[in-house]
Amino acid sequence: MNNKIKRVTIDDNVFRAKVVVYCNCSQDQFTELIKKKHEAPDFPDVDGAEGNFLSWETAGGTMYCLWIESFDKSVKKIGVLNHEMIHCAYSILKDGGIEVNDETEEVLAYYHSFLLTEAYNKLTK
Repeated sequence: MNNKIKRVTIDDNVFRAKVVVYCNCSQDQFTELIKKKHEAPDFPDVDGAEGNFLSWETAGGTMYCLWIESFDKSVKKIGVLNHEMIHCAYSILKDGGIEVNDETEEVLAYYHSFLLTEAYNKLTK
């Protein structure tokens, strides 16, 4: 990777979730970082992936973490961020006791939009 590893944090006061996004690093570097900084357990690598979403329990609560191999303002890279953020939003809602279904899908849409916008704005700063 040519770019410097970037880490951004999104603090959500509604669901009390902390989301950390790492980009511009290999999957191996990401795995090493989350084990060192966030008490992450072992996770299998995702072959051929450009990103991944993981969550796990820590002493301080659930950790929500995204890895984006490389990030820029291209539609493709925004798409990877969007994809992983859908997984993240769904998991946070589910952990918060909100079942995503026809009656609650708007909650998912708004929450995903919030998380994606926060991540994008911080990543492109």
